[in-house]
Amino acid sequence: MTTIAPPLDPTTSGVGDALVAPGPGACVELRHDGVDGAVVTVSGDVACRDVAVLSRHLHTELDASPAAIVVDLTRLGAGRVAVRQVLAVVHERAAAGGTRLRLIESGHPPESGR
Repeated sequence: MTTIAPPLDPTTSGVGDALVAPGPGACVELRHDGVDGAVVTVSGDVACRDVAVLSRHLHTELDASPAAIVVDLTRLGAGRVAVRQVLAVVHERAAAGGTRLRLIESGHPPESGR
């Protein structure tokens, strides 16, 4: 996979748009579309390291107290269970801080034994 931009520095609170290449086969894309919030797109096959990158970026976004965060999983391959665990924690924090968390998924069969 080609890296399009360097990884986000978590101390910048996600300022600007970036593509983050967590590992081979996975990508976390962060966009700010002129709204008070962000769109995070996860694509490819997500491994443990990738889940940590996703978690860091979502929590960095929450530090800025956005009105909304949209998480797009329509291009997610393997790793759906681990991503859902991160989203459960992020959802609790978002709700406590008044941030709407929206999840976009396409239908995938449940993962087995990963």
